[in-house]
Amino acid sequence: MARLKRESNVNDKFASLVLIGFQPDTVIPLTHTLEPCYFIYPNEDRMKGSRAAFSALHASMIRKGVLAIGELLTRITGTSRLVAMIPQQEEVEAPEHDDEGGAPKQLRPPGFLVYPLPYEDDVRALEEDAIISADKDTVHAAVKVIQNQRMGGFEFGYNFENPALTRFWNYIESVALGTRLPEEDDEEGIDETKMDVDGILGAAGPQIEEFKARLPDDDILTAGTRKRKAIKQEGDTELDWLDLYESDSLVNCTSDTLKLYLRSIGAKLGGKKADLVERVKEDMEQKLASGELERSNSKRIKVKKEEDV
Repeated sequence: MARLKRESNVNDKFASLVLIGFQPDTVIPLTHTLEPCYFIYPNEDRMKGSRAAFSALHASMIRKGVLAIGELLTRITGTSRLVAMIPQQEEVEAPEHDDEGGAPKQLRPPGFLVYPLPYEDDVRALEEDAIISADKDTVHAAVKVIQNQRMGGFEFGYNFENPALTRFWNYIESVALGTRLPEEDDEEGIDETKMDVDGILGAAGPQIEEFKARLPDDDILTAGTRKRKAIKQEGDTELDWLDLYESDSLVNCTSDTLKLYLRSIGAKLGGKKADLVERVKEDMEQKLASGELERSNSKRIKVKKEEDV
């Protein structure tokens, strides 16, 4: 199995990222970024010239408004994945004072965000009534909650100490000097990053209640309540399945095409091609018998085509 994995990868010698091609930066929707991404940048010490090549590729992709498609292999014993490489521009903050020696602070480094592309089964269609847009009153109520909880004059990493590091150094100090560990109520042991519930309710309690009152009721599943059925996803073809059924041409479809249709109706995908054809026929016969489809009508059951990722 390990050998089969290695031979299925583009590069079976070492971990790598192989560039395959380019696509417009709008081709992959945000909903397809399902897994945590990687951040890559050049390493001149390990690979001479990588910085120049990186800078040229990075600047060119930003200028042309494209992203790259590649094959990522994180370890030699693993299986490679198709990934999208999205260039990230550098973002700096100018110093507050126009001092000659003041250097701009980097807020976001330049590099590439590498997102593993999802498999077909990872992306499911939504029910028509599953997408609910908030009305203007609900949006305004949310804005009021935010406005009453604004905090100014502070910066993370400077005004708040890291509680984990604080506890660690307090422990080191207690061991080295033989002193007691500060309690949570002590000034040295207070975690300033913990949520102050009383302070939040005092600043925005009425606004929070108003926002909660405008939210729709949640569907709570109690014991014995049946779970909702999984949303059925449509496949990748534009075939007229009713026409194929009536003309007895389902046998001309490939197994992969038949599986796309069976997956869209939640049917089993295993078995030989003849089994797949038989399952499609049974589904079409059930739809015709129930009146969902009519032979004489121009209504056709199609499986929509999605954009290739």
